[in-house]
Amino acid sequence: MSVLAMMLLFVALQPGLLLTLPAVGRRVFMSGKMSVQAVMVHALIFALVVHFFRSGGYFEGFAAVPPSPTVVKETEAFIKELNATITADTPRKIDDLENRLNAIDKRVNTQIAGLKGDVARQEARFNQQYSGSKPVSVSMKATLDKSSADIAKKKAEIALYEPVAAKIPARRAQINAKRAEINAMLKKTIASASASLPPAVVSQLKQSASQLSTSQIAALQKVVTASASPSTILASVKSIVPSISMPAMMSGSMMSSTTPMMSYSRSPMMSGSMMSSTTPMMSYSGYPMMSGSMPLIMSGSMPTSLAQAQALAAKYGFKI
Repeated sequence: MSVLAMMLLFVALQPGLLLTLPAVGRRVFMSGKMSVQAVMVHALIFALVVHFFRSGGYFEGFAAVPPSPTVVKETEAFIKELNATITADTPRKIDDLENRLNAIDKRVNTQIAGLKGDVARQEARFNQQYSGSKPVSVSMKATLDKSSADIAKKKAEIALYEPVAAKIPARRAQINAKRAEINAMLKKTIASASASLPPAVVSQLKQSASQLSTSQIAALQKVVTASASPSTILASVKSIVPSISMPAMMSGSMMSSTTPMMSYSRSPMMSGSMMSSTTPMMSYSGYPMMSGSMPLIMSGSMPTSLAQAQALAAKYGFKI
């Protein structure tokens, strides 16, 4: 702005000549009057106009730029996820939930640190390029406008990420509380199961613990502490945790379900070797559970076919 232009502007902005702000009397335009308040207001207007022209039409700090839509969408999704009720009911799902929280924590804090670093560097460069007291060229004004807009945008994004970061500690506390609740239930149930189930079954329960839900754990606790026969308890445990393999218990020993067995009946009942009787009976079946009476564990090798069973029966004078 030239000196002549500044003089003309100064005259035009004199209170009472063209405008009087605030009005003195009842007239605003060409009132011919002035006041101390009007002089101060017109002096401020004059200074702002001069500053505007000297800086190439650039006013620092006037930019208002919205954040990136991607950041808005991401932070909204994070907030929604962190506010959701925890429905995970197994140790493995709790671990997955914590891993997801750790990923959000890392993403948010990395973004905040990166944005703050960018803002600090850009503000330092901006202050070097623009002092506010020297004229700014048109090209420099465009550079400063772009820099100011970028700074404002990044500050807006920081303001979106910071509330997400603030919610993470409370969410972590919720996850830890849920994990402690599930672990306490598991510990109690495993202790009860150890007193009523075979060690092999207890071992399988421990191996499956990470996949057991709170409802399954509660059902197991009820079953293993109930007053029932071992076979009933085993069957109930199998129905709750189908992945567990139950041992086939026969006469106190583990037997293969595919091994054919022979049964022998007499009075009194004898086990071990076959003994003579006036009414001996022998039956054979290809299935583990025999019709007739008490299963007999034969000494030596067991017959694996009907022909072998008939030969063995004939050896002792019986007929199948």
